[in-house]
This record gives sequence, C-alpha cells and structure tokens, in this order.
Amino acid sequence: MTLGLTPFTVVSVTLPAGSYVLAVDGLLVGSGASFTCDLKTGGSSVETRFVYTSPTAPHNDFSMLHVATVAAGGATYALKCSSTVAGTAPFGVTLTATRVGTLHAAP
Repeated sequence: MTLGLTPFTVVSVTLPAGSYVLAVDGLLVGSGASFTCDLKTGGSSVETRFVYTSPTAPHNDFSMLHVATVAAGGATYALKCSSTVAGTAPFGVTLTATRVGTLHAAP
C-alpha cells in the first residue's frame, strides 16, 4: 500500500462494548515527506501524529496510545494516514486493543 494526499485506512479494528487501551505502532517511509496519521472512530479523530522524514533519514517510527470506553453496540477504530509525497508507505503498522476492567485517570 502507498500513501498520498488522500487519507488511507492503514489498519482498523471493531470492538464490542467495554473499556480498552489502544496502541498503534509502525514505521513510515518516504524521503522528505510529511505524514499525518489520525486514529478515528465515528468520523472523529481521537489521536493525531505528525511524522516527518528527511532525504538523509527517509523513515521514522511512530506510536500512539488512546484509552476508550466503547458504548453498547460497539465501535470501529481506524488509523488513517496521508503523506505530502506520493508513493510513500507505512510498514509493520499494528493497532492493538487491550480490554481492561476499569479505566482510572489521574489529574
């Protein structure tokens, strides 16, 4: 798969109701490119990463974490990425959802 200016779904997961920690990890490759990757659900972005590569370092790792409480009926989470340079590519991108009992947050 290759990326361009139009956001492309790299990976997605559909989850049943519950609480989750979602982790995204991968590599973006493209000389002198600016990448935008959005983790989306229901058409809304919940996490965004901007990743840059240079002609001398044409690849860059990226990751993101998100905690989510999914309501009855479930939800689909999709990682959508785009690039300023056509023909760039994501490699080894994973989206892992780990179900947890209860989410706690500290201020």
